[in-house]
Amino acid sequence: MQFRMSNGQIGQLNPTQIRQIDPLGIGINQTMLDLFKKYPMGNDPASSADRGLNFLILRFNAPKKLNYRTYVLKNDFNIDKAGKHTLSLRSTLADNSEDDVLAQFPGLPSQAQRVDQSKGFSSRYTTVLTPTLVNTFNYGYTRLKNVTTGAPGPSLAFYFANPETSFPRALNRIAPVHNFVDDATWTKGRHTVQFGVNMRLNTNDRASFATSFPSYSFSRNTLAGLGADITDSINAFIRPLYGDNSLRLTEATPV
Repeated sequence: MQFRMSNGQIGQLNPTQIRQIDPLGIGINQTMLDLFKKYPMGNDPASSADRGLNFLILRFNAPKKLNYRTYVLKNDFNIDKAGKHTLSLRSTLADNSEDDVLAQFPGLPSQAQRVDQSKGFSSRYTTVLTPTLVNTFNYGYTRLKNVTTGAPGPSLAFYFANPETSFPRALNRIAPVHNFVDDATWTKGRHTVQFGVNMRLNTNDRASFATSFPSYSFSRNTLAGLGADITDSINAFIRPLYGDNSLRLTEATPV
């Protein structure tokens, strides 16, 4: 572990020295070392918390995939030869997907996708009852279906590093609407009378997994005294090590 000191030099502690500073004598945590091995090497030291002493920022272009498809079908029918009865049908189906939360690191898949599988159907049945009376019945069905995928399980985050995944949570919404409309048109000489009824049935189902899993995080804010005791212990250790009784850390937070 490297750190900047008040004398302008770069200090360093090896695993044995870190164990000596640890009040419990445990030293470096092997679980954390195994976790660090999963991270790719960074490429931007200047932007890191300690400007490259122990941490590196990784910059890369994460791909964003979009796959949009829409299917439309339309049919018109003349039911009788006289043309008094006609039927029109139309349907639309969306099959769209796109990356919503991009890959956390190179080579990994996107963390979440936004999927749109909305669809709609409409029909119109027109009847000429008499030369002066025409009735039109419409039925429409629209179903909004938006799904955002996510990661299950507990999340773990650290102050000094992005987690392997940001743990986006799934969200889905399905909102079907049934619409029934009947219109009648009556013509009498110079006068036209129109009347009808419109009935609509709505449902809105929504499910969110935002609070379905536990979340854990670790930073200096969770330490007693914001980690000041760690800073004091390291200051006390490096002063005799480097022969300077006024020596201290100048960047305590990343340490």
